[in-house]
Amino acid sequence: MRFPIALALSFLLANGMAQSWQQLGAQGVGGVADIVEYNGDLYITGDFEEIGGVTVNNIARWDGTAWAPVGTGLTSWGYGSCMAVYDGELYVAGYFDTAGGVNAYRLAKWNGSTWSNVQNGLDMLLLANDMLVIGNVLYIGGSPDAACNTPLVNMVQWNGTAFSTLGTGELEYQASTILKGTVYALAEHQGALYVAGLFDDVDGLACEGLLRWEGGAWHAGPPGLPMSFNIDVAFIGGALTCAQNSDQVMQWNGSIWTEFTTGWPGTGSTSAMIEYNGVPVIAGHYNAGPYALDPNWNMVGSITGSPGINELRIIGNELYAVGDQGVPAGGLVERRTLVVKWSGPLDVREQATLPVGIHPNPATDRLFLDLAPDASRNIRILDMAGRTVQGWVMDRDGQVDTHALPAGMYALQVREGDRVGAERFVKE
Repeated sequence: MRFPIALALSFLLANGMAQSWQQLGAQGVGGVADIVEYNGDLYITGDFEEIGGVTVNNIARWDGTAWAPVGTGLTSWGYGSCMAVYDGELYVAGYFDTAGGVNAYRLAKWNGSTWSNVQNGLDMLLLANDMLVIGNVLYIGGSPDAACNTPLVNMVQWNGTAFSTLGTGELEYQASTILKGTVYALAEHQGALYVAGLFDDVDGLACEGLLRWEGGAWHAGPPGLPMSFNIDVAFIGGALTCAQNSDQVMQWNGSIWTEFTTGWPGTGSTSAMIEYNGVPVIAGHYNAGPYALDPNWNMVGSITGSPGINELRIIGNELYAVGDQGVPAGGLVERRTLVVKWSGPLDVREQATLPVGIHPNPATDRLFLDLAPDASRNIRILDMAGRTVQGWVMDRDGQVDTHALPAGMYALQVREGDRVGAERFVKE
């Protein structure tokens, strides 16, 4: 049997020269939520007052050599969450009430020289998490404004002249009386809109945090997801792929959901997924990454400072990642804007091997690592199909509780910094 844990090195370098992530200009304090191209320039939005030494107020433009403001930006106390280019203008959504000094409630548009509002914006509706253009419609999904509207709308569309909901626009999470249904991500496939988030019902239709809007109606996603909480949705290799609010990324093979991140050495939830030159790439708040699958999961280059990546975009032939990273400043670690690009083929970084010894083997209730306890070390258990049985946990005492595992063969995977190791064991 071929052991599926990723411990191998794979390169996609056509010329044998190492590539690396390149930071665009000087950083600012804060984080970046999204990046798009508009009129030949790159635009970023997020939570940052300045970048590159220039005051920009939560949105900035990169002209190829330097950062510049976009008018006077968004409300200084607010933030931008997502962007989309629609009908020749740049739409920006987030938590703000002015853009360029113009009243614009949570949604505004920029035509290259001036800001304007979009009717009454999203006030009394929702706080956007993602926007997507399909055909002549701009779709907007997010968190409902619980204080201002009933029903709690979290999914709307804009046709250039008016807003309307998709069905009732109320994607509910009926499993909880506290948590409200929320849309986190949108994707398009063959003209249909796919919606991912935290919800289990829409207009009486049961679902698992995944819906398709097609033909003017809602359709539930394929059943069988481990949880009804998806942070991202994409089509990787043509297959429907969902990043759950866990270590898992699930992919639909036409019959069942399978774990797409089998053997992935990372930990944490995935917030962005993309296919770059035919290679799947994922990123999130792992304090590392991104990671690429070619043919096993390994890190792409190296971004220092425990990065948190919010979005991946392909612009031109280059891969961009945005978020934040830790930078030492005055004896402390300061979170600063992260805007990096990768040009050319992917250099999938090898995960250095960590020697792992365990005893007893076979095990009954407990395994012991032949390593000194280290709170920075993380451990997880996989079955022989590479599925995660017990998610990443910190190694606090050099012991692993195995009493709840059914009898069978498993793999213990250990991660310590950039090193990863694994050892098989039998549970009796």
